[in-house]
Amino acid sequence: MDLKEKSAGDAVVAAAAGKIDLSNSDGFQAALSASLAKAKASLILDMSGVDYVSSAGLRALMIVHKAAKAANKNFAVAALQPLVAEVFTITKFNQVFSVFDTVAAAQQSVSK
Repeated sequence: MDLKEKSAGDAVVAAAAGKIDLSNSDGFQAALSASLAKAKASLILDMSGVDYVSSAGLRALMIVHKAAKAANKNFAVAALQPLVAEVFTITKFNQVFSVFDTVAAAQQSVSK
């Protein structure tokens, strides 16, 4: 799992790649939390490069999502691959997170 970030106005876009599972979920959570700390208003997680997420990865996402709410920041997830989108649908995480088809759509939404 790899996480690269870039600034986009008041938002930070963090692009994840690879698999997010038990072996790397703690590191993923720490990296995503660091990205959240850098974000002025919003954190957008670009998951276009993620082909698998386990329950440990979902737990990490939930922890960062709760931290974002506590810090009064937006947290959005964008560009889910079909298998990951199916996991989000089955677990109803698509109803918990703001999920967008593209990073651009997420940026447009959170900048309002």
